[in-house]
Amino acid sequence: MSTGSKLQIEIDKGAQLATDLRAHLEGADVFGGSDDPGVDFGPWNIAEAQRPLARIECRTAGQVSTALKIAADHDVPVSVCGGREDAFARNSRAGFLVVDLRHMDNVNYDAVTRVARIGGGVTTSRLLSRLSSDIVTPTTCNANVGLIGAATGGGYGLLAGSYGLVCDALLGVEMVLANGQQVSVDATHEPDLFWALRGGGNGFGVVTSARLATYSCPHVLSTQINFPLSSGRRPLMIIQDLLDEEPDRLGLTPVFAKVDDGPAILSLQFAWNGLEEEGRAVLKVLSDLPGAQVANVGLVPFRETLDRGELWPWGKVWGARTRSLSRLDGAVVDTCLEGAETMPSLGARLFLHDFHGYASRVPLSETAFALREDHYVAAACGMSEPSDRDGEEIMRKWLDNVAGSLEKSAMPGGYVNFLAPSDTERVERFYGQAAERLRAIKLQVDPHDRFRSATARLRP
Repeated sequence: MSTGSKLQIEIDKGAQLATDLRAHLEGADVFGGSDDPGVDFGPWNIAEAQRPLARIECRTAGQVSTALKIAADHDVPVSVCGGREDAFARNSRAGFLVVDLRHMDNVNYDAVTRVARIGGGVTTSRLLSRLSSDIVTPTTCNANVGLIGAATGGGYGLLAGSYGLVCDALLGVEMVLANGQQVSVDATHEPDLFWALRGGGNGFGVVTSARLATYSCPHVLSTQINFPLSSGRRPLMIIQDLLDEEPDRLGLTPVFAKVDDGPAILSLQFAWNGLEEEGRAVLKVLSDLPGAQVANVGLVPFRETLDRGELWPWGKVWGARTRSLSRLDGAVVDTCLEGAETMPSLGARLFLHDFHGYASRVPLSETAFALREDHYVAAACGMSEPSDRDGEEIMRKWLDNVAGSLEKSAMPGGYVNFLAPSDTERVERFYGQAAERLRAIKLQVDPHDRFRSATARLRP
């Protein structure tokens, strides 16, 4: 069969699916068919994006339930869109129905219980903008990331030392299983599934709402400190010492990046959740280092520390590689410096997300997230223009070189939200003994593997 014939079959199948969805889901926006540009919602990483069969914008759990039943009738797999920034575009796959939850962005806060109830399409910025500035919950560093997707994979952020990962704040969810059944899930109801949803990936169903614990945090002492690469090992070695001494109150995210056509720099995001004078003493250790350039030191609401997405433009070709590292020792620091020195363009970055304090003390039995010891997630990211094939190849070689060099010091597996769908071996190594339990839960709630584009995909 020719490529054109296969494409036409897919288009016709999508049109039939969309027609059935429209017939049963009044009030929902449905896109599908050859002449419907709305089926493709413009993913962040166009290198990985594919045209799905159809897309439905749901506003209620009932609509999600009906959509999943119709997808099952058509024998069509399902992907879920709650945010959009996924390096592997798992929310836009060929042959899939996309269940788009971005209209389900409601936020309700109970000041008595200090619990926030969020819809399945709520992003970090949406949640924090609806809370009082002195109330926080663990979030990612990126304002545009969907919180449900972050929680189901773990969810690193600057407050991990104080309050844990996003998955640690998850108190319960309302979700729809592959067969359309709506269920409530928490530590008492469906406890195995609740355990799996907290860091075990998003392949168990569609989370339509969630309850998150919140905490009082009037402000953090925040700043950005830049170092030239000529500062050498010293800044990162000091960062390791400081996190060893202050794992609960200190959040640090080192980033190697180019800011112009010159050499890369080390840019350090600093957030202190504690007494100001103590935070300033810690900050002074870094600001007194040779070459340090400190900007905008001050007490701010936590939400002002978020990356607003300026570093992550849409419609580009993105690549990502990740490794988990136990410490910033000499070998790791030298590898990071070498990677920074060889950055090919402004689109290259190397992040080191820290994991310390409260997050490392959560018992392994409480969540599926399987790495509860101090570590860093190294994330090498690269961007090129869609028309620049040579630039794309250069960037991918740089990503592979950085990841390969870090592999010598890496811990088993890697952060599942940053692993490619095909990287099941690393996912297996990350979960270790927990993988069999996750596999059994997946088989129980999604026996036909409808959610096969999900994060944290294990071998069948």
